[in-house]
Amino acid sequence: MNCSGLIRTMLPAVLFAGPALAQDVPNAARKVEVSFLFLGSVRTGGTYQEGRCADVAVTVTESVAIAGATCATHQYLAGTTVEAEDSLGSYRGGPRFRKRFGRRITTFLEGLAGVETGFRHGGFRSNTGFSIDAGGGVDLALKSWLGLRMIHAKYQTTWIDGGNVNGLLVHAGLVFRFGKR
Repeated sequence: MNCSGLIRTMLPAVLFAGPALAQDVPNAARKVEVSFLFLGSVRTGGTYQEGRCADVAVTVTESVAIAGATCATHQYLAGTTVEAEDSLGSYRGGPRFRKRFGRRITTFLEGLAGVETGFRHGGFRSNTGFSIDAGGGVDLALKSWLGLRMIHAKYQTTWIDGGNVNGLLVHAGLVFRFGKR
């Protein structure tokens, strides 16, 4: 191939490379991600209760973020006066590790620690206990600023009143992404 043939072959690639590289990848890491997990349930002591969660993740690197999460769930303890209207609030934070697959899928694992409050064990109101959870999930990028959290599952335990309460949380919801990395 001569020089003019090489130029004709390469010219379209050079002209369109800039715009192609400037396009926003839907699954690219953002500075801040906020998720609202409104579809889900919590399993504690063999019963399922409804619950809602929200979290904020601030990107540290492409694969690491610092997450803060809060959940509001209901509790029911068989054989006690604790009813489903009694609410629990949890506030936790910790690292989130992410892995992107292609242009649309991101998986993550996290381990969070904090407190859970609102227990009514033994007739005491507003008990607060140390709480940890570990879990993960899968996000599907819909737009560069919007994603669908297809599943977010985690196991939690809270130490309170000399005992512990364990639960499994399974949710789905929306993820809003802000800022460029």
